[in-house]
Amino acid sequence: MKSFIKFHEENPKIYEEFQKIACIYIARDKVRIKADMICEIIRFQLIKDYNDAYKFINYFAQDYAKKFENDYPQHVGVFTKRLVNFELED
Repeated sequence: MKSFIKFHEENPKIYEEFQKIACIYIARDKVRIKADMICEIIRFQLIKDYNDAYKFINYFAQDYAKKFENDYPQHVGVFTKRLVNFELED
């Protein structure tokens, strides 16, 4: 989590773009959105506009989704979450 906070502080425009794109999909009545998809869109824009894709890492997609849901509680549950399946041995 510390690495996400540091990345976010150094690149606040990434989250601004994440918010814009998420709001566009929400306005189109999408009930489920993948945070990874939004990150890929942002990555494409960085390559296209700035030739600077190294600044954005998909590793933080779930962190951005959680931050968005914290900032916009009315949209909690719009992002798909990965479930971890495992069995505990006795």
